[in-house]
Amino acid sequence: MCGPRERPCSGARVTRLSESDVARQLETIFVDLMYDEAVPVRQRSQLNCASWDSLLQLQLILAIEQEFHVTISDREASELNSFDAALQVLAEKAVASG
Repeated sequence: MCGPRERPCSGARVTRLSESDVARQLETIFVDLMYDEAVPVRQRSQLNCASWDSLLQLQLILAIEQEFHVTISDREASELNSFDAALQVLAEKAVASG
């Protein structure tokens, strides 16, 4: 691993996860950060989660970046407003295989 954020070094082999593994890991992040929400995990969004404020948004972005070894751009961060949106960002980054 390289750098302060423990990203793989250039040329390092990154193992791709299955789509279901990505979704499960993302669910874990959402549950860990929004443990008191009654809304089902895969239906969570800024609109239906009272705890989803700007601080939680930052925590969510950092957790996703660390868990999946990706960098989320400002544009992606502004669009990250639901579980489905987070899953879409990861799909665009080709975190999952097949």
